[in-house]
Amino acid sequence: MLGMLAVLEIPLGQVSALVGSISLGLGVDDALPVTERFSHEPEAGADVATALHRTVVGTGGALLSSAVTTAAGFGVLAVAVTPALQQFGISLGIGTCTPSSRASSSCRTCSPSGSDTAAARSKRRSRQ
Repeated sequence: MLGMLAVLEIPLGQVSALVGSISLGLGVDDALPVTERFSHEPEAGADVATALHRTVVGTGGALLSSAVTTAAGFGVLAVAVTPALQQFGISLGIGTCTPSSRASSSCRTCSPSGSDTAAARSKRRSRQ
């Protein structure tokens, strides 16, 4: 995230320095439902690949919409009159989208074809 701020030539000041801690807090808030859901899936008898797939399918949409609305809310500050608030809004908008883009790219691994591949590997290991 800080690299993206450097690319956009947003200086690291007092206001934009707060972005890291706020983004970390938002990331923890997003991780809790995923962790909780994933921990319950093996109890229901699912293997790791199935548990991961069910977790992403069950919580992914809600977390993505939450991240998008949060980024849009912070992004509104980009049109603020004060330059410090503009930097804060842009920085937090980027900070909110960065973990979301990572999550969406990792969801490709959890797609049905990715899960089938992981399940096939698991079966091969168990046979050996």
